[in-house]
Formats: sequence, C-alpha cells, structure tokens
Amino acid sequence: MGLETVELVMMVEEAFGIAIPDQAAEKLQTVGDMTDWVTDHLRTEGRPIERSEVRARVVAIVRTFVGETTPLHDNTAFVNDLGME
Repeated sequence: MGLETVELVMMVEEAFGIAIPDQAAEKLQTVGDMTDWVTDHLRTEGRPIERSEVRARVVAIVRTFVGETTPLHDNTAFVNDLGME
C-alpha cells in the first residue's frame, strides 16, 4: 500500500472509530470493498449502521484525495482508477 492509501485507511479508521488490520487493509481495493468491510465490522461490534451511510462517509473521505468531480462507484479502484498510491 502506498502513502495515500495508508492515509485513506487511517482517515476511515478515525471517522468510524475502528482499527483496520493491515492484512484486511491490503485487500480493500475499491470503494465497495471499503464500504462493505466497515459495514460488516461495525455490525460485528454491535454498532450496526446502514451501508448507504457508511458508503457516503467513505466517499466523502475519498473525495478529499481525488476532488469533488470524480465519479465514484462501488467498483472504483483506489489505485487503478483513482491513481492513489
């Protein structure tokens, strides 16, 4: 993982009050991967939250890196599509 993706993971961790293990973080390649992992993790912690709310927050965080005009879909890849390192 490059510096930008590490920063992204750290920002998501802070936003949701969670810790994403390195082994899991390496597998989070897309907006959808991140959204699903956070949603599932919060559910297992007994803090269920709607996937749509998690996705909106993840997208807002990603936009701090790529700007407001970049279209973001669940299959948008952080490295390949957005050029994050």
